Amino acid sequence: MEAPEGFVKGKIIQLEEWHDWMIALDINGHAICYLGYFEKNNKSDIPYYDVSVASRIPKGRETYCLVQLIHGSLRYARFFDDDSYYKVLDNRSVSLPVATNNYFGVFDKDTKKEDKELTRQLFGGTISEIGSCAVSIAKLFGRYYGELFALPRVTFSKTRENSCDLTGCLIPRNFPYIAFDQSEYDWSHVSLFGFYRLLNLLCPTSRVSPIMHALEEDGIDESFLARFIECVFDYGRLIQYADTLYKNED
Repeated sequence: MEAPEGFVKGKIIQLEEWHDWMIALDINGHAICYLGYFEKNNKSDIPYYDVSVASRIPKGRETYCLVQLIHGSLRYARFFDDDSYYKVLDNRSVSLPVATNNYFGVFDKDTKKEDKELTRQLFGGTISEIGSCAVSIAKLFGRYYGELFALPRVTFSKTRENSCDLTGCLIPRNFPYIAFDQSEYDWSHVSLFGFYRLLNLLCPTSRVSPIMHALEEDGIDESFLARFIECVFDYGRLIQYADTLYKNED
C-alpha cells in the first residue's frame, strides 16, 4: 500500500522524540494523543511521566504503559502500530489546564485558534459545550446551581489527584473535571468519562428520552448529547481506579 500524502508508517515515528502535547491522525482521520508514560510501581502523586521515558525501557513501544487521551478518558495503550499509517500534525497542539486557566483543548499553533473538531475527538467536547450541558443537568435534577459561585463548572486541581464521585476513576492533577458542588462535598469531582456515562444512562439514544427532550428545551444541542453519549463506548484498559492503578502491570 502506498502511503497517503503526509502519512508515514508508525515505525518511522520515534518514541524518544514524541512530546506530550503532540497529535497524530490515523488513516481514518482519528486523532491520537499520548500524554505520558506510566511506570510500574510509580507511587508518586504524578501518575505518568513524559512519553519519551518509555524509550529507556526494553520494548517500550510495545508495552501497554503509555497514557492515551481519547474522548475525555485516559487509557493504557501501546505506541503507534509499526505497519499502519499516521500523519503527525506539526501545527496542532494539546492544551491542558494550568495555573489559573482552566481551558483545555486543541489549538492551531499558527493562528492560536481552537480546533474544535480535534478537541471533540480527544476530550469529547469543548469546554463551553461540556459546561453548558453540566449546568442544564444541574438545573434539571435540582442540584445547586448558582452563577455567583460558578457551579457547576469545569475545573481542575493544581495540587493533587482526585477520584471521580460517580465512577471512582482517577482524575490526575491538571486534568479537567466537572464540579457540581464545593470541593468538600459529594459530586465535587466528576470526571469527563463519568459525566458521559451519566448522560448515557439518562439519555438512551435508542428510544425517546424525556430527559434528553428537557435538555434540548434548555438549549442543549442534540448533537452534543449524542456525541457525549457515544464517548463511553470505549476503549481498552481505562485508567479507572486510583487504588488499583499501581497494580496494572503486576
